[in-house]
Amino acid sequence: MKYPDYFGLIGKLNKEEINFEQYLKGRGLKKANKLTALDELIPLINGKPNVINLFLSKTSIGVRCLVMKTIFGLSDRQILENVSIGSRSVIGDFIKENLEIVELNNYPAAKSLRNFSSELIRELSIILDLPNRYLADPYAELKLLNTFEEYERANIKTSLLKTVINESIMELNDKSLKIEQDDKVKYFRKIYGIKLENSFIKNVNAAYFYTRIDVRKNFFTVEVYLENDQVIKMDTIIKIKKLLKGLDVSGKIYFRDAFLRVNKKLIIMIWIEEEFPKPHYLNELLLLENQLF
Repeated sequence: MKYPDYFGLIGKLNKEEINFEQYLKGRGLKKANKLTALDELIPLINGKPNVINLFLSKTSIGVRCLVMKTIFGLSDRQILENVSIGSRSVIGDFIKENLEIVELNNYPAAKSLRNFSSELIRELSIILDLPNRYLADPYAELKLLNTFEEYERANIKTSLLKTVINESIMELNDKSLKIEQDDKVKYFRKIYGIKLENSFIKNVNAAYFYTRIDVRKNFFTVEVYLENDQVIKMDTIIKIKKLLKGLDVSGKIYFRDAFLRVNKKLIIMIWIEEEFPKPHYLNELLLLENQLF
């Protein structure tokens, strides 16, 4: 599927040939209308991360949310299931009320419209995999970060990789976690952040790594943030694969750029059914083995 007009709008916005308001109008994303998915970004997710980052930095908080919802295949209901406060309408309102960028000289009025709790924004930051700064500040300029304030919370637990995998497998196998709605089965989605104990990368002087866990219908990912200069060696792959084999699960290991961060992400994807999952943001070129060799 091709999106020539939408691609053109992204390019013009990134080159500052048009402003954000013109992009919003051309894309047809209006506050009062249904907010459509930004599917034209899918071909850029893996091959053009710099384009995505630049685009995210020039858009509103609301569009940033829509972009990440598309990348991770998230619905408002699934987001709601992973926040501790708010309602389904709050998630939609957060996106809609932050869809436009109010002129800076009108910022007091804009601030009153964006009266959402800092705790909600921190939780959305982990769910949507964006630095907290880009969900809290509509005027944040492009700066790739290596800070993780949303993970530096008292309720973020520390865990071992083996423990995380075992817990996630139990959740995948727990049929009671399905959500019934309108006679259709809406499968549970669990997303949360942890501090993953460093028991598998010998050459890295770190006690733990900030890590995003995303459990879906028939697979899950363990997404480990690494410093940009941390080198992954073959012994790390062997150790992780040995762990997966011992747990009798199928898994693949990916290595990709994080969104709006200087960090890389080591992503372990594990599935329990025969059909191989294909999330938008992972492909064969990003397999760690392919990159090492």
